Amino acid sequence: MKIHLIHGIHSSQPGGTVGKLEKYFDDYEVLVHNYGYALALTARFLNPNRAEKISKVVDPDDVLVGHSNGCTIASMIEKKQPVQGLILINAALDTDTEFKNSEWVDIYFNRGDEVVHWSKIFIAHPWGEMGKVGDGDKPHVTNIDCGPDTWGHSALFDDKNLPFWGPFIAGRVNDHNTRRIKSQTSG
Repeated sequence: MKIHLIHGIHSSQPGGTVGKLEKYFDDYEVLVHNYGYALALTARFLNPNRAEKISKVVDPDDVLVGHSNGCTIASMIEKKQPVQGLILINAALDTDTEFKNSEWVDIYFNRGDEVVHWSKIFIAHPWGEMGKVGDGDKPHVTNIDCGPDTWGHSALFDDKNLPFWGPFIAGRVNDHNTRRIKSQTSG
């Protein structure tokens, strides 16, 4: 199993956001994907190629971890091929996004995320305010409200918040993986 970290736009490298999670996944091979800096207007056209490129190294047992537009790319990959799970942090995704090729989805959101709130104005794009409001009630989706202490679009990665959220996220992956192994061996 590999962990794939996929950053959002306005970042020339993922080290300021999801790249900070790498150190918490000691037990796994971690791939930190860097697709380069992008603007909101160009992301719509570049995301399909980014998703295609990353998907070539994704296996069905892998977990995709995205932040903002990285969640959009992770969702595009999951629509075309199975993955074990998705971790979507401040997802720039519509709240009606369907997840059909993953065993589980953890959505980290907070009501202070105004960036994704405004992203929903892009017509004919999968962006929306999932990172602000979560994703409703779906059987294999867990909505995790990070507020009020973790407030804003990238606040989970702040130095004051990451010591809690980094181990929490890694622990959730371990729990999901343990349940998966138990169900495979008992079945």
